[in-house]
Amino acid sequence: MFGWFYYHTEAHYNGPYPTRADAVAAGQAMTDPTLPFWVVEGKKPPFAFPNADQVLALFIEINADLGTEAEPFDVDNATLSDEQKQALAIGVGDMISGWIASSGARFKVSTFATMQNVEQIEPSAAG
Repeated sequence: MFGWFYYHTEAHYNGPYPTRADAVAAGQAMTDPTLPFWVVEGKKPPFAFPNADQVLALFIEINADLGTEAEPFDVDNATLSDEQKQALAIGVGDMISGWIASSGARFKVSTFATMQNVEQIEPSAAG
């Protein structure tokens, strides 16, 4: 779902607001009235979970940081099948999703999947 955001500095987007007018009003109230700001209609991507290779790399790195050197396999040159990797990624995603749902934790996704209708609001137009 698309929403409207205002920003004075790139990567510091505020919103979403249901309409352009709501984003403009919020920008007028929250930014320096002598400077321009921007409004944009954007769509944020869903929260992303790591793939199996990322999970394994992180596991090995964390173990090294904890003083336990770890290799991903007991046997040299062993590899995981695509099915095993998919099962690992799904399991980690399910675990994190369950924790988010049960704990009420929320993560603010700061990137956009899509941006459109970017418009600069001049100080004279904002006043």
